[in-house]
Amino acid sequence: MLLIFCSKLIGNNKSTLILQEEFKKENILFEIINPHAFVGGNYALVQKNSEIFLNVSGKRIKPTIIYFANNWRCDSIINIPKCINFPGAYRMRIYQFMQDIRFAFEDIFWIPGKYESIERGDSKPTVLNLAHSFGLSTPVFTCNSKYDDNLKNFSERFYKKNLGSPFVISFSKTKGAEVGVTTTNISFDLNDGIKEEAIFQPWQWQEPISFVAQVRCFVVNNKIWAAKWNNIAESNESSDYRYKNQIKKEKIIWSEYKLPADVSIATIALMKKLSLSIASPEFLLLDDGTHVFIDLNPTGDWCGFFSEEVNREIILALIETFKPYCFY
Repeated sequence: MLLIFCSKLIGNNKSTLILQEEFKKENILFEIINPHAFVGGNYALVQKNSEIFLNVSGKRIKPTIIYFANNWRCDSIINIPKCINFPGAYRMRIYQFMQDIRFAFEDIFWIPGKYESIERGDSKPTVLNLAHSFGLSTPVFTCNSKYDDNLKNFSERFYKKNLGSPFVISFSKTKGAEVGVTTTNISFDLNDGIKEEAIFQPWQWQEPISFVAQVRCFVVNNKIWAAKWNNIAESNESSDYRYKNQIKKEKIIWSEYKLPADVSIATIALMKKLSLSIASPEFLLLDDGTHVFIDLNPTGDWCGFFSEEVNREIILALIETFKPYCFY
């Protein structure tokens, strides 16, 4: 039985919908838990004597493999009943329920890896340090900190990135209600003056990198697919494709790309070190051909980056990864 975590407010994400159809064709039994729409589901984790099992819509299941289609995030948008007066407390209850599932089934096979491996794979200083040790080019420095004068030891110009997820739900003291908070990564020059938010909040300060293209990959075990977006940018601009697409509303076109062999080998070695079998690594391509590793994305998506032919190859690779652990 395959248990899938797919976090989306309504329905399932596109990649999960595609995989669902393949699971049916392959007679793979599966259930989906959506932490973002917990109200619409009927989930129960039951401990009885020496046994633990899940009830999903009245059906008793014991998973043999767990797959994160994307990460669960109870700090993001979730369906909160109108009768709930304390949404923060409700979110913590949902989070604890997910943690209990995590520990109840920690001895079975998890894809792309155990939850702590996914968390480690999302920690930029750790991942970039490991990537460098495996021979990948990385930003010269990454500094997680509030602003202080020690930053001048690194540079006067930075790429100021959000520390953690760029989108969260948080209580607004001004509005007296929960609001969505979105933070975009921007270039930052110390000479332009320091804003109060940089002094009181920790950020991720990184070397600004001028690049000619951004490369998005998807890895399943030892197989890598890659796509490239050409960056038509102003001089020294270091904004990524998300900023271009979501903020500046520019159209992003991805084309098939082949990652150099040495970069592929180092990337797979990095993932094995982190005990991850699936990820969506990202690189910045410089004008001299250097591939600068910037992110691993352990639960990153593959839909929207590749051709239908490549999508099919990815689907088959995922199915072959799941099959040995789907006991009936």
